[in-house]
Amino acid sequence: MAKGNSRVKNASRVFSLFVAVMLCGSLPGQRTIIPVPQDALTSVDQVNYISETSDGYVSFSGNLGITFFDGGLGRELSSDKGASFKQPPQSPCYEDDGGTLWFTTYNALYKYVRSSGEVRKIQFVRDEKIISEAYRAFDLNVINRTLMLRAGDEIWSFDIDEETYVAVAGPVNSVSLAINPAGNLIAGATWFSDSVEIFRLAPSGNYAFREVFAGNGNALKVIFATSDSIAYLGTTNGLAELHIGSTRTECRLVERTEMIEALSLTHDRSGIWFAVRGQGIRHYATQSEEVTHRFSEADGLSGKTATALLHSKTGALWIAYTNGAIDYMIPSKSSFKTLFKTHDNRISDIVETNEGEVIIGLNSGETLSLPPQENAQFKVLDHRGKFQSKLFTEGDRVFQLDFRQLHVRAHGEWRTLARPESMLDDFFPGGGAPPLALNLSGVEEFTIFKDTLLVRPAVGFPVVDNLDFVKILPFPDTSFLLSYQTKELWHYIVANGRYKVIGKYPLEGPVLSAVKTPNESIYVGTPTGLFLLSDGRFVPCLPSSPLTGRGISVNSLTYDEDGNLWCGTPRGLICYRPEMQRYNYFDKIDGLISNHFLNVRALLPVPGEIWMATDSGLVSFEPKELLNLAQIATPYVAGIWVNDLRLDNQRVLQEVAPISEPFIRNSLSFKLASVAPTRSDFSAIEYQLKDYDLNAISVSPNTTIRYPNLPPGNYTLQLTAINRNGLPSGKKRLAITINPPFTQTLLFYLLCTCVLALIAIGLYILGLRRERLKQERLQEQQARLAAERDRIAGEVHDDLGGQISSILYLSEEMLMTGSTPEYEYELSRINELSRSSLQNVRDIIFALDNRKASLSALGEQLRGAGETFFGDRKIGFRSSEEYHQPDFVLTSRQKRNLMLIVKEAWHNIAKNAKASVVTLDIQERDQQLIISVTDNGVGFTTSKSESSMGGYGLDNMKNKAIAIGGQLIIESTPSKGTSLQVTWSLPLRVGCSV
Repeated sequence: MAKGNSRVKNASRVFSLFVAVMLCGSLPGQRTIIPVPQDALTSVDQVNYISETSDGYVSFSGNLGITFFDGGLGRELSSDKGASFKQPPQSPCYEDDGGTLWFTTYNALYKYVRSSGEVRKIQFVRDEKIISEAYRAFDLNVINRTLMLRAGDEIWSFDIDEETYVAVAGPVNSVSLAINPAGNLIAGATWFSDSVEIFRLAPSGNYAFREVFAGNGNALKVIFATSDSIAYLGTTNGLAELHIGSTRTECRLVERTEMIEALSLTHDRSGIWFAVRGQGIRHYATQSEEVTHRFSEADGLSGKTATALLHSKTGALWIAYTNGAIDYMIPSKSSFKTLFKTHDNRISDIVETNEGEVIIGLNSGETLSLPPQENAQFKVLDHRGKFQSKLFTEGDRVFQLDFRQLHVRAHGEWRTLARPESMLDDFFPGGGAPPLALNLSGVEEFTIFKDTLLVRPAVGFPVVDNLDFVKILPFPDTSFLLSYQTKELWHYIVANGRYKVIGKYPLEGPVLSAVKTPNESIYVGTPTGLFLLSDGRFVPCLPSSPLTGRGISVNSLTYDEDGNLWCGTPRGLICYRPEMQRYNYFDKIDGLISNHFLNVRALLPVPGEIWMATDSGLVSFEPKELLNLAQIATPYVAGIWVNDLRLDNQRVLQEVAPISEPFIRNSLSFKLASVAPTRSDFSAIEYQLKDYDLNAISVSPNTTIRYPNLPPGNYTLQLTAINRNGLPSGKKRLAITINPPFTQTLLFYLLCTCVLALIAIGLYILGLRRERLKQERLQEQQARLAAERDRIAGEVHDDLGGQISSILYLSEEMLMTGSTPEYEYELSRINELSRSSLQNVRDIIFALDNRKASLSALGEQLRGAGETFFGDRKIGFRSSEEYHQPDFVLTSRQKRNLMLIVKEAWHNIAKNAKASVVTLDIQERDQQLIISVTDNGVGFTTSKSESSMGGYGLDNMKNKAIAIGGQLIIESTPSKGTSLQVTWSLPLRVGCSV
């Protein structure tokens, strides 16, 4: 028993050397120190002042100028950027609410307008003399719009809007000055003595002088804290507190140290950070009146002596050292919980039993247990294996496999069994089949019978030599991967109590970890990255950025409830999100105790929580909490080039105004950067030119992108900063307009439309003029034709008509006298033909006579002709007329065809109809002329009519009607007479036709 107790004591003693039990997160007050790359700020040399801008930049003022640092790249502001100062800055940069920065050198005040890049020098004039020495700004009141500064041997109030100034106190000897929050006290440290100068605001608006002796070493720096009457002094003997009363001022030393090099008030004004020469930095809490933090090189600082401090609004502390180094210190975050820490004795394995107990094996062989009870703590088990032993579970049993022994725990008791020397330290619990272990000759089944370990070759596995089977990678569903010669992975399942291979997949190199997700996807981690089994082969899961994920060893692998893969690597924790094809990254800055994760399985003992092993201990985290980290990163455009010419060299740090360029300047380049306190290989900027790029594109910060030959249009360049964790952070947008050429503008189209309209109007006017001239010529021609027709009609009437009338009269006279009875027939024939010819001549004269071209004249002509024609033949004739346009003018052809159709009908009636009455009806309505000829004769059938007239008379009448655009209809019934109807649509315009 004594020997056993001694063993337990020794184990506890050894364990206490390398394990610190910590069931909570990081201790309060712990901070992470991050060194800033030295090459980012080489142009500054030694930093004397640190300040920050409203958009996240940190400005470092040094011996060689000012550099604005965005977390990864320094941007210099020096004489070649428009500033002509030759002296180093003698103050921080003070920012007004318009983004303009104010700072002083020894010989002048400077104004840096960030929106335009202008740097302007301002010097005061006193008694007509320029003040060119001892400038030192120490406060900017944005509300009162005043900058307080020393110039020469006086203190001045400078109006930043009007740029006017007035001396408010003096003379002054102080080099370091500060004003209290109320603005009624100014304190100054003299540097060369232990005195402090106090200036109190008087009713006149100036400050009255009073000198107070501190008596605690030379006063070097001064700063006001939470109270209007309390200032803190950095002296050669340490940090002192100065109480400024109405009648008495007291000073006490609150921390005795070496010389104080720098002071910084915390952002919430609750404490003072101060730098001690050769000893690092410390924090003094004004409320508790004690020093709460002490940091030195042993804690990770990059130097012994700090020259400048700044506690930023984000809660970070910036530290600049005499050796040129710069640190960024942030409070350690609680995103990760450190379950316990180890030192030299690393975790070798970790398992969880069916009951929820977590057992950890250490390299020394020690085993730790965490019971499933709430608020339980890790404890050392009364059992110790050999060096770097492996742990496995099967049901309620725990196996610890070391070099020569197999330790089995069942029902809380451990048994130790001898194992064959050929047995390797890889194991599969079985899941319904006998447990498996790797052997030099292949895969073996083993069983425990009483206190004996029985081993035999496993069924379903080939017998091999020389460690052909390298590693077993089990899955929770009783299947596993078996690594064969580091060239293939064999996939086995348990079916009916036997092992069955279901696939062999090629994969070069060793496999360190594997996982099967709920959707049956299989991922493996190797020394070169993460791979996914797809279509019978393993394909690499490349990250979105080519700078990350390649060549990183995935030592440990698991997944969360959202299907994200969590990879423990030697460089930190990486999360691969398959749906988004995105990687996220976490390291010591996010609260990890170490970036080096071990080749040890991960556990999910608590819903929504993952446990993983690092070389410094066991950590746990909640995936959803990590993926919602609010690491701030803001994108910006660091440079713009148009057709390879820089648009504006001075535009740094400000919001870029919208860009508008003509189409001939349509090749744009942008240098993209981001403001972020810290960065990693996963830091990036995603950009997309809307209405041009189909998808967002990811590039590393400080990358220049180019858009050659942008077509005219309106675009928006959308930027998204990806923070150091690979998570989207700030967004920015830049409006871009490429103006089209004049030939593609609305004005050009309007002008073209007007020109075309003018041309069309001109052509229309020209056409009207031509038509008018044509009509005039046509009217002249018609007038000539009408005159000619009238002449012909007159000659026919006077000559031919007279001669025919004479023949007619002679024949009638001869017939009446009867002087030549033997020629009576011939005379009768001559008389008849003369009468007919005379009527035809009269018709021709009527057709040619323009004075008788109306509808009413046509009706009158037909009525008279009908009465004469049928009166000679003893046939009754009736007529009726109705006109809406009695003066409608007809052409000679229209008049002639209508008359010929009607007279042809009359001749047919007189010849064949045997009618006693003939009716003529003329009607004009609805722009139509209808002429009807009706008789009460014997009638006829159509076939009889065609045979009797040979079809000629009817066709002749129809053709005449068609020739003028009319239609002829004849209807007849035997014994009921005949009806002929001519229908003619009156034309809207009547031309002249011969």
